[in-house]
Amino acid sequence: MSGEPAVESAARPARGRFSGTGWLALIAVYVFWGSTYPAIRVGDQAFPPLLLTGVFYITAAALLFPFVRGASRATPPSNRWRQWRSATIAGVLMLLGGNGLLSVGEVTLPAGVAALVAATLPLWLVVLDALFVARAVPPAMTILGLAVGFAGIVVLAAPSSVQHLDLVAVALILIGAVFWAAGSLVSKRSPHPGSPFLESAQQMLAGGVACLLAGALTGEAGAALHPTWSTVAAIAWLAIPCGVVAFTAYVYALKALPTSIVATYAFVTPIVGVGGGVVLLHERLTAQTVMAMVVILLGVALILRGRR
Repeated sequence: MSGEPAVESAARPARGRFSGTGWLALIAVYVFWGSTYPAIRVGDQAFPPLLLTGVFYITAAALLFPFVRGASRATPPSNRWRQWRSATIAGVLMLLGGNGLLSVGEVTLPAGVAALVAATLPLWLVVLDALFVARAVPPAMTILGLAVGFAGIVVLAAPSSVQHLDLVAVALILIGAVFWAAGSLVSKRSPHPGSPFLESAQQMLAGGVACLLAGALTGEAGAALHPTWSTVAAIAWLAIPCGVVAFTAYVYALKALPTSIVATYAFVTPIVGVGGGVVLLHERLTAQTVMAMVVILLGVALILRGRR
């Protein structure tokens, strides 16, 4: 849950000389979106979680809007209201409900664990799509992937002699993944501006403002802030590389590479999140976490296989 649009909406991939640059763009997506989880963990140490999320999304939107001004002016006035309404609904669902709850959960959960819980996003996309869009039973391979993925969450969250997780925080991140999946489906079926970057800027601005309002309503506005150079750097990292740069790289990769290749971000970013937690934050990597990671990613692989 790092700002990525749905893979299914990809344009036809380009071929030839663009593939090398496309791979560089995809590697940037792997690194930047995977690093979101340790960066949020660092930011949570000094800022209330919803305030943190609102600040870095509004910053990212402010950086992106000047580059999409032309696309905004080209949109007919009759369509602007509908586009802003759709972007607001999707932005609130994904960025407040998704990343906002992720930030709240990471107050107590290690970044690597949060990355694995958030990796269940494809599971929820399949469930919501089957219930409210396709209204049909998914293929057997997809159902098997759902069962395996949820089993991985059970393995991850089960209390043991080496690992005791905050189950409320785990539940919040799971609920956030549901919100993100719902927002993705809303975004996919809503009117779109001509530029995907304009749509992203609109969603980030709407979601960022919603996070600040939610933070004010929950009392975060009066909380004491303890900014350090590391937490300020974390916010800058979340806004620029993880927000603006990674989204741009993702859109380019979708055009330059086959969709099945780009979809590998669903496997790689959780691994990067776990590795970032271990290397940067010195989090403990238990055998239980590794087993859960293997099971969850196997479930994601089966789901993507079934959908293809």
